[in-house]
Amino acid sequence: ALDISRLDVTFGLKIPLYFTLSDYEIRDTIDLDSSIFENLTRATIRVNVENEFPLEGKVGLYIVDENYDIIDSLTNGLEVLIEAATVDVSGETIDISEKKSDLLADEDAILNLRNSAKVIIVTKLGTGNNGSPVKIYSTHSMRIKLGLMAEVNFELDNTQEDED
Repeated sequence: ALDISRLDVTFGLKIPLYFTLSDYEIRDTIDLDSSIFENLTRATIRVNVENEFPLEGKVGLYIVDENYDIIDSLTNGLEVLIEAATVDVSGETIDISEKKSDLLADEDAILNLRNSAKVIIVTKLGTGNNGSPVKIYSTHSMRIKLGLMAEVNFELDNTQEDED
């Protein structure tokens, strides 16, 4: 071999993450500016999720006071807002899941949002598909679309000043 000889080797390795998961909990706290709820009388938050991951997500949205005591909830406990993608017997995703959910905030919930300091979001993740082992790849994705339908109450001032 010559001293200018060289060998370049390039290879790829595909290693999926293969596992089962049950009740893995993620929590986050959002500070609220309660003034945004001033003229709101009721609202619906629409959540549309397209999920390629074989993971299911149960989500709870809790309205809390400054001491983190729960005063209301925008969900009925933990609700499945993220359905797991369908997998085959080897744990490979074969079909994405699509889920539409509406979270309702009635007049009482809006009043509690006005008087609250924070909302705590609790998510529990697990491998759907009856808990069988699944594979996750970097090509998997999740798309979450949020929409808000709101009923607001504004008073318009119809008085006009007299012009001389």
